[in-house]
Formats: sequence, structure tokens, C-alpha cells
Amino acid sequence: MSPQELTHQADSEYRNDHLPRVSVSNTENDVLNFSELTTDPIVSVDSWAEITGHTRLWLHCKCTLTDRSPGTIKLAEFTRAIHQTGKAAFSCKLPLDELAKLADQSHIIITFMISTDGSRKKQSLRCSRTSLVLHRPATLNNYSRWMTDIGPDLESLKIHDLIIPQTHNAGVDQKGAGWPVDQWWACQDDTFSYQLNKGARAFDLRLLHKGSRYMFHHSGEHSNRHLDHCIQDVFQFVQQNPGEFVILGVHEAQNLDDFNKRRAAHDIERILGAHCIPPEASQMTIAQIRNQWPGRNVIVAWDFPYGLHWPKVHQTWTGDDLNSSAELAEHIKSVFKDPPPTSYGRCLPLVTIGWGQSASLPTLCSGSLFLKAFTLIATESPAKET
Repeated sequence: MSPQELTHQADSEYRNDHLPRVSVSNTENDVLNFSELTTDPIVSVDSWAEITGHTRLWLHCKCTLTDRSPGTIKLAEFTRAIHQTGKAAFSCKLPLDELAKLADQSHIIITFMISTDGSRKKQSLRCSRTSLVLHRPATLNNYSRWMTDIGPDLESLKIHDLIIPQTHNAGVDQKGAGWPVDQWWACQDDTFSYQLNKGARAFDLRLLHKGSRYMFHHSGEHSNRHLDHCIQDVFQFVQQNPGEFVILGVHEAQNLDDFNKRRAAHDIERILGAHCIPPEASQMTIAQIRNQWPGRNVIVAWDFPYGLHWPKVHQTWTGDDLNSSAELAEHIKSVFKDPPPTSYGRCLPLVTIGWGQSASLPTLCSGSLFLKAFTLIATESPAKET
């Protein structure tokens, strides 16, 4: 009889209250609040004296998915337990990606089973269960992780199926700029980190080579933001929010020759390379990307051929500096009546927030914000570029 079959038997038949305690971090009164999680919770099993070199363990979670069907999360399968005084015999992550698939108020039943002699014989197995409740309200109230919160709804989509808020000229913000740049050229209110935490998931980046640094500019005016600032803010964000996807769209690289472009591209991949999604994933679903490249959630879109670069994000413009929601909607409709050709299939819609309006996601979705542009990932731009 397999451990999977055993765990489906009645609790009373296999329950053993003398087994060590199983605990889950970030819980309070056996409740796991999903909206407060920024990293994977840790499941730990206390050490116990009877552990030998033959002891093996299993950890399975039974839960309820968002469609109310039953689900299982396998955390450990015939894994060796290690006796360490004062330390856990075993610990592992309870992935946020898996928790995002669960329904609000789902009861998570953690089945802990051990084999005392390493065999799968019924008489060698002992089992206990730990229960907790996942609190996951449907409303989005943490904009730094909105993609995580709607994770199950994204899994069947490809990158080009997503509609993502982008910040126009993301590297020129009022906080970083001094006078007069903050009054006349700044397009955002605050840092890259601020924009990400307010819900933006794509950056329109315009590089300027100045001295030995790569800075961000608007019409040649910079706001003291360097490429390093962007890289570090994005790195910290994707580390803390593995369920979010971030697109770095290098729209232009003013006065950068090929040597400096390679150097800038190297700087990006040196820090973010382990998180970068390769361009061959363009026709894969979000679920497939997460399975094949776990931990990768950054796309670098730049028409300079280097490493893991995707095609450049080309931008279309209505021709007016300010557009109402209705005008923007009409522009979107007109573009998608005849979408531009792309070697990666369909286009990626990005709604650009610009001219100092770093709005939060709900404001953007409510349609009350004036927006500057609509952008697409494509190999050719069908309209005027900004």
C-alpha cells in the first residue's frame, strides 16, 4: 500500500499523537493570511529522538482550489529526516504559487507520515495531521502583489495575453530630479520601487550615457536615476514577490555605442539574469513558464541582441499629450483591428501611466485616470512612436 493510499484512510486508523509537531510560519491561531505574505511560508517538523538513518517522511497538503475542486500540494516524498538537537528534522517552503490557487477559507490539512525503518509497510508507518485555514479575500488590497493574488486566473494565459500597466519614462521622476527637471520633464512621482509597489509591471526606459554612468533621461534631461537604481529595485522586488512579472522595456539608448550597450546589458543580466525569462517562452503559458523556469519573472525587451533579450516594446500614440479613458479605449480598438506583425505571435498590451501620474492599480482599472499612450510588443510599430 502506497503512502498516498494510506493518507486517504480514516484519521483514527493511523493517527499518532506522539509524532513531532508540524508548524507553518506566518500563521496566527492556525490562520494563514495570504494578503500579508511576501515570501513562501516555511513548513517545519520538529526533531525527535527516534530518528535513525532509515527514517523517511512524507508531507502532503489537502486543500480546496478556487473552483472548489479538491487539490493536493506535495511537499516531501519519502524524504530523509535528520536528527538535530534544537533544530527542525525537516523544513521546506509552502509555495506562494500553490497557495494562490486555493479558495478563500480553504482548510489546509497537512498530512505528516513517517516510516520508522524506511519501508512502505503499513506496520512501519505512523501518521498525524495538522489543520490550518487560508484567509484569502477576493478583493485586491496589496498592489505590490496583484498578479500573485489573481495567480490562478493567469496560469492558462501567455505573456502576450496579459494586460499590464506600464510607467512612461519610468526613470525620470520628481523625487529624484531637481529643479527645473522636476517641473518640466519628470513623468513619474517617485522611484522604481514605488512604481512597482503601486502596481506597475512594465517600465518604459530611456538610457543616456553620461560620464561613466548610464542614466535615465527625458529629452536629454535626467533625474539622477542610474541604471543601477532600476536593477537593484527590480531585483529586490522580484525576490520579495516571486509571483509577479516585471518587464524592462529599453525604448531608447541615446548616445550608447555597441560597447556601452553590451556593458549596460551585462550589468542588467549580472544581477537579474537568474530571474530573466528566455525569449523562447513567448508561446508558453504562465503555468508552463513557472514549471520550466521556476523563479524567473523578469523580461528584458530591447532591440539590442544580447543574452536573454526579447524584442523591443514598440509604442503607438494617439498624437495627443492627454487622453481621456474613452479616447484611449478608441485608440486601443483601432490598433487591434489590424494588429502589427510580430515574430513572437500576438502583441502584449501595456497601458502606460505618464506625465507625473504614478497611479495605483485600482485607479488605473477604474478608468478615471488620464493616460498618455498604449504600447505593444511588436517587431514593427504601426503608428507614431513617443
